[in-house]
Amino acid sequence: MTVHVVSSYKEAFERLESIIRSFEQIYSVKLSYIETSISFPKLYATEKFLELEKLAIVLKKTLTENYDLPIVAITTGSEYFVIDGHHRCYAKYISGRSSVKAFRIFFRNYFPRFKYTWNSMEIITTNERLPKEYDYWKTIIKYVEYYRRIYGKSVLVKYGRAYVDKLVPTQPFIEKSKVRTLMKEREFINPIVVLEFGGKYYIVDGHARAYIAHIRGKESIEAIVLKMKHIPELAPGTVRTAELLALKSIRNIKIL
Repeated sequence: MTVHVVSSYKEAFERLESIIRSFEQIYSVKLSYIETSISFPKLYATEKFLELEKLAIVLKKTLTENYDLPIVAITTGSEYFVIDGHHRCYAKYISGRSSVKAFRIFFRNYFPRFKYTWNSMEIITTNERLPKEYDYWKTIIKYVEYYRRIYGKSVLVKYGRAYVDKLVPTQPFIEKSKVRTLMKEREFINPIVVLEFGGKYYIVDGHARAYIAHIRGKESIEAIVLKMKHIPELAPGTVRTAELLALKSIRNIKIL
């Protein structure tokens, strides 16, 4: 079974039409809609669980491909409820977007059985196979959710480039065989994962790739950057690990 995500505006609009037809038949009403944007404080999920495999695709496309297709939501007045597009909403939410594009259906007598805030969402694994380009993004999501659990959901995920001279390792050694294998690649397929803190980028995943970028004289490297909206009083464990091991730059890494 393959994972499917909405791939075009046409498909998103067809979903809207299908939802309107279904609701009009079920509730014997005539519904209208507008295309607009909805801010997250007013927008609620109607499903609690997100599929890891589907979210991996949606998050990658959102961060690296400007994937921005409208969701479908129903408004009952001051609140909005997602009917279609939960994964798109969550990807936008954890990347710090304030709103999401939406087809907004007007239906004052609609009351969902459940409503959930975006910080209460849970991710489940379906074990569906993904194209290889998305596999690593499942790992990225696990890192994101790990840090969001620890730091009160105040961690956002950004995509960009991290300066190599601001990278701080969180492990002292790299295996020579891993470096030798990666040296064969002219460009890395996957970004490294870093935690931004105090003007530095602490490596969460990708030490070998970061080291190779350093010895190749690269100024920066593609990275998924975890950013904290609220700085904790106690430095994150990742930062304290680097300090405990006296690791201050990528030059401190040793090859074994």
